[in-house]
Amino acid sequence: MRVEFYMVEPMLVWHYAPIIQALLSMGVDASFVSCRSNENVVGEIYNAELGESLIRHTGLPVSFHINPDADMAVCYAEIAILGQYRKKRARIMYGCGI
Repeated sequence: MRVEFYMVEPMLVWHYAPIIQALLSMGVDASFVSCRSNENVVGEIYNAELGESLIRHTGLPVSFHINPDADMAVCYAEIAILGQYRKKRARIMYGCGI
């Protein structure tokens, strides 16, 4: 199973990281997706350099392009942001503690 956590704000690294770690420990292929402004649906609002720097600090996997065939795509913003994904899309608010 492939699960992608689509980045629209750098602060989401700290919210998604524990979830990605838990999924990886269960054998799920999970990672951040950090698209640059020309490919990111929110454009320049997302600071990819900062986001990727924070992701590197976690040591967790990151992709730089979406996989439209991922089994699930996750984002905290409106679900329409995940329109390029063909399978399940989920909206999660700030982290697993809420």
